[in-house]
Amino acid sequence: MAFWNKEKLKSQPVVEPQPTPAETAPPVPAPVPPIPESPVPQEQPPAKPKKKQKPAPNRKRPFDAHVWFSEAEQRKLERRVEASGLSKGVFIRKAALENPIVIDPDKEKLLSAVTKMTAELKYIHAELGKQGGLLKMAIKPNEGQRQAHPEEWNLLVQTNHDLVRTQRIVLKTMEAVNGYFKAHQF
Repeated sequence: MAFWNKEKLKSQPVVEPQPTPAETAPPVPAPVPPIPESPVPQEQPPAKPKKKQKPAPNRKRPFDAHVWFSEAEQRKLERRVEASGLSKGVFIRKAALENPIVIDPDKEKLLSAVTKMTAELKYIHAELGKQGGLLKMAIKPNEGQRQAHPEEWNLLVQTNHDLVRTQRIVLKTMEAVNGYFKAHQF
């Protein structure tokens, strides 16, 4: 027993579904918000005061300062910073807190001359150390000559003391030159 019959299905007309009115209606554009005729300022709640942030404990400079420049001033600042070889922050800090910054146009020549001088001073320092060591080696085994030739012996000892003193002076000079250039960030 079947619930449907092929003959009945053939004889029945095919009914197509009719579109609903919503499907046949043209699409409605999105609503346009109304344009206010005159701007009415709306009251806003008062802004919350900003909390001062505590600087990080590992910062050396926890305070900042803001400076505004015109275009011409900014170009001039950039040129001077570039000529000095310093970073902008270091340049401004030095200009504000220390003596005026002098920009040397012959900075490269000065730097190469100081580099050569430092290399020469290192060589002299090393050479003085070698000569002093050789003198000590000559003095130590020949202590018996102290009584035989006292004047020559005193000359050897005095020369050794002079070498050591000169070596110390050269070392202090190198340290002073290096300290000056580090302080001025050449």
